[in-house]
Amino acid sequence: MRLRSHYNLHKAFPRYESRRYVTVNTLDLTLAKEKACKHFRAHAHEYQRAFRQYATRRYKCKPSAVRFAPIDESLHRIRAAVLDPKSEDCYGWTEGQTIYVSSALPMAFEQLVGTLLHEELHCFCRVRGRYLSADSEHHCMRVVGEEC
Repeated sequence: MRLRSHYNLHKAFPRYESRRYVTVNTLDLTLAKEKACKHFRAHAHEYQRAFRQYATRRYKCKPSAVRFAPIDESLHRIRAAVLDPKSEDCYGWTEGQTIYVSSALPMAFEQLVGTLLHEELHCFCRVRGRYLSADSEHHCMRVVGEEC
């Protein structure tokens, strides 16, 4: 387990400063998609660097064995996110193709943007043709600045 001081917090995730929680509707989701796309495009290289560094150390492979989803494909997945009114136990989830965001749980706008980014990063990196484990992906997300 690493201490918080070991993480290189570049804040490639939005800060969760707002304390105004609202139930998510289609307008909020549309606005969050655009902000998440801009944020993802601006920080894609930081995400790649964090995932590549972790994968080369963890799996003892060359950096060329680590592959990433194309940026355009990732942006398309963010823009295609949909609301899920049945999900009451988590903010969002993905099955690999579509990102689902809970409309039953109240969350701040920054959390909504962070949820879109978080779910996109779950299918972002492959090592030797296989996806990383969820724990490994969550570790990389904390390295780039996601707040728990």
